[in-house]
Amino acid sequence: MPQTTSLRKPSAKEKALIVVLAVYAVAVIGLDTFRPFLHGGQGSSWPLRWYPIATLGFEADNNGKVVSVDEDGPAKALGIRPGQQIELSSVSPDRRAINKFVYVSHGSSYTMHVVAGPNAPFEVTVPAKDERIEGWNAITLLIAQASALFFIALCVYLAWHSATWSTWGFFLYGMWFNSGQYFVWYANLPTAGLVIFDALQAVVQALALTGFLAFALHFPDEEAPPWSRGHRLTLLSGVWAVLFISGGLAFFNFILGWRTEIPYRIYYACTFVVYFLAVWLFLHNYRRLPEQRPRMRWIVAAGLIGLPCFLLADIYEATDLFRYLPFGIDAWVRNHDWVLNLMYGCNVLLPAAVVYTALHHEVMSVRFGITRAVILSTVFVVSIAAVDQTAKLPIESFMEERAALKPFAVPLSFLLAVGLALIHNPLHGAVERVCAPRWHRARRRLQEVAQRLVDDDDITIVDVDRALVEDTASALWLKCAALFRRQPGDAFVLQTHVNWPVDAKQTLRAGDPWVPSATTGPVRLTYPDEAPLAPALAMLVVRRVTRHPASRLVLYGHHLTREQIDPDEIRILDEISRAAALAYMRLEVEAAADASHGSVSTAPSDPSDSAAHKG
Repeated sequence: MPQTTSLRKPSAKEKALIVVLAVYAVAVIGLDTFRPFLHGGQGSSWPLRWYPIATLGFEADNNGKVVSVDEDGPAKALGIRPGQQIELSSVSPDRRAINKFVYVSHGSSYTMHVVAGPNAPFEVTVPAKDERIEGWNAITLLIAQASALFFIALCVYLAWHSATWSTWGFFLYGMWFNSGQYFVWYANLPTAGLVIFDALQAVVQALALTGFLAFALHFPDEEAPPWSRGHRLTLLSGVWAVLFISGGLAFFNFILGWRTEIPYRIYYACTFVVYFLAVWLFLHNYRRLPEQRPRMRWIVAAGLIGLPCFLLADIYEATDLFRYLPFGIDAWVRNHDWVLNLMYGCNVLLPAAVVYTALHHEVMSVRFGITRAVILSTVFVVSIAAVDQTAKLPIESFMEERAALKPFAVPLSFLLAVGLALIHNPLHGAVERVCAPRWHRARRRLQEVAQRLVDDDDITIVDVDRALVEDTASALWLKCAALFRRQPGDAFVLQTHVNWPVDAKQTLRAGDPWVPSATTGPVRLTYPDEAPLAPALAMLVVRRVTRHPASRLVLYGHHLTREQIDPDEIRILDEISRAAALAYMRLEVEAAADASHGSVSTAPSDPSDSAAHKG
């Protein structure tokens, strides 16, 4: 039975630190929870006077280049247009509105000098317009805030009950990278206060991502071979330093008026490197600890949903990368905040899975529909997006600035599509070799076996039996396999096997549960508790039927790693069974033909044109 990580209780100092960080995390996001309800105004006491927050009606990147303008906002009425360049040093009273975080305090106005772009140069003072959160935007904001508070509560519960490297790492991650928003603070803090807020953010978000890496490095057994403690600390300290420096530089557009879109992108590139490294470490532990895989699958399933949604929403709000989306999508998302709120809210699935698996000795044995095909498809889609953006961004930028290449836009798009289509098969093979090398070798080997069963004219009955039992069990690392042959009276008698338990039945009668469980195609046993083997062996049934009853039944046990046979492996077993059925049928036809001409036949006496196997 898989064992959980040791549940070391935190010390008094650790508990105090947990409380302090949790209070900070709740304080950062708490005020935004009330944005749909509170409208205090200037004459109210704090914090009511901070509501509602407002916007100038446009978004700019961290260089001061305007990337979008609201159709009904004050900025458009005063001549602000996409593509204009704002001189960062000219913005007063401060530069908090000159980035993707567009919120300012209600009743404020901002003066700035537009130095390039349409109608430039000119100076403009833009009054703030109060935000209105209604309908789905209000509902999904509350969902995102509630999921963030639940996220924090789960992380506190986790660290409070088990203070290990992995749980502390995930706790730190949850203190910042939850689905909560902090725009009320951002819009209303005085300039000096916002500088402190940004500095704390640079520290905490670097610590949070480093914590996520620590979680992936140590979960689930708190070991990280071959890393020594010193090597782990060096890695984590170096990652924190890189994230802190790149993230801190990104705030200098507000503090010093620097153009920081490039540092922002560098920071987000570093975050993706950290996430990919964390995924690699997690998969390394997944392969290293097969007995822990039932627990780790829960985190994989939750992470495949929660993390991409959170990252996409965060990148959209913090950078201008999504302005390169096809026409209309960026504007639609910008006008429907509920989309981002729901994407943020999905991230709560990850801590729920982590808490469940980290604090329980046993987890529900659930097989998720996450096959290698799904993973490969996901990697392919991400790779297509990366290639598309890498090829398209320079071209579109050149077309925008020089008004060139426009007649060639359609041919270039066609050539790009052709290139993406051509990389599918090479990419599929490369990803499979890297992510699942053992499976890649097993699949190739069994496909060769299946092809040999169909094409080899010199193959014998013994060769087909060996392919179904020995070759398949060896390639897929199965604990056992056995081939039963039908005898008169519809009983199946053991003919050949690999590691078949000595206390298992050597004969399967027609009334045994496994025999009627067999159906067309691979299926699990209908009555596994009544199976003729030890209950610890999880088996499958695969049967191939044409005109006659199946003459052979092959039973496969689970893997040597104690895992059950997965859907991808079932498909290759199905391919083997089809090939074996054809081989048996051909051999029996040849034996019958030889017998009719007086030849001596070694073919089996029972009529059969199919093979069946259980696993």
